[in-house]
Amino acid sequence: MSTKATNPVTAPSPMLKYWHRHNGTLLGLGIFAAFLAIWEASISLGWISKFVLTPPTGIAKALVKLTQNGELTGALFTTLSILAASLALALVIGITIGYLLYRNQLWGKAFEPLLGAIFASPLPLMFPVFLVLFGRTFYAIICLATIYGSIPIIMNTREALLSVRRTLVWVGRSFRLSEAQIFWKIIVPAAAPLMFSGIRMGLIYALLGVVAFEFLTDLGGLGRLLSELNYKFKIPESFALTAATVFLSGFVLFITGWLERKISNSR
Repeated sequence: MSTKATNPVTAPSPMLKYWHRHNGTLLGLGIFAAFLAIWEASISLGWISKFVLTPPTGIAKALVKLTQNGELTGALFTTLSILAASLALALVIGITIGYLLYRNQLWGKAFEPLLGAIFASPLPLMFPVFLVLFGRTFYAIICLATIYGSIPIIMNTREALLSVRRTLVWVGRSFRLSEAQIFWKIIVPAAAPLMFSGIRMGLIYALLGVVAFEFLTDLGGLGRLLSELNYKFKIPESFALTAATVFLSGFVLFITGWLERKISNSR
């Protein structure tokens, strides 16, 4: 009786393991690099005028220039300070109101369409009202950015708590857990992913609101610097500052995603 030799199963290479773990990120970076290469080539070949669109190399040089002269770092510190204050208020207000609307179903159903309407409305049109209330100060920007950021947190917190399966609650009661233990050990961990989605949305909308209102009021931060650069027709610097704002948004999303994974793994 003949026996066939079996080939030993070889372990995948470290590069292949790394690709399988980070294939989505690597593919996204590759597409972004190809986009930048096409952008640079189209301007170098004269297909697009440099007066219309700044090449990526020019944006990088302008970004280094803004960093070296201190304009970018000062504006970034101001925007991040306003964003931190707005986000802190949005978290407290959003989670608290979301929990209260979860506890009272009637009020939750009554306020859900109202919150959606406010979230979809053009809040920058209300900025003159806040200027009258707070003056041309950072308090007006913080107040509007807090409203922008708190609404998605309110809505997602309520939906996250309502989406927890009742079976989990019944299991907790079968183990004679108190209502507080059921809430903190069962409901909150189960609702955490959807709640973090609301927090991410609130963070991005708060950042959008801060930069937009800084631009409108010409008052400190990245928005004021962008308004000044546009007024002086410094096109490369304007593109560089826009790119810095985009990278800031991506970094903020990365941090919130990292925190969400850390909290989920520690449960």
